[in-house]
Amino acid sequence: MWGLMVNPAANFCSEYNCSNVMVRRNVGRFSIHGRVSRGPFWLVFLILLPVISALILLIDTSLNDNPVLMLMALVLYAWIAICITVKRLHDMDATGWLSIPVVLIPIAVILVGSFPGTVGPNQFGPDPLQRKALS
Repeated sequence: MWGLMVNPAANFCSEYNCSNVMVRRNVGRFSIHGRVSRGPFWLVFLILLPVISALILLIDTSLNDNPVLMLMALVLYAWIAICITVKRLHDMDATGWLSIPVVLIPIAVILVGSFPGTVGPNQFGPDPLQRKALS
């Protein structure tokens, strides 16, 4: 479940001739592998921002502004935001390294969440919406 997976996309690769690319399924919600469409991307941010904000407010008021807990909350936010942004960029057939400036620049998050992804499979896996590319 959490460990390495034997290539689950063997049928996908044989159909789309991607033998030189290791295609992974969504290994986990908090992984950087796979693709995610716009809906789940926005849902994560709509849930993540209020939850992390409430957690930081709780740490600030009730726990005497504990810097260790504050850092842990910010690292948790950064990891989840980077993971979902990498998957969104993968859906747009872009490298995940672009997630670092995207997470730091709020207008970039809006842009990444607004543009549609690649129709059909790409180098990062099958289409999360199961659309077929026009031939």
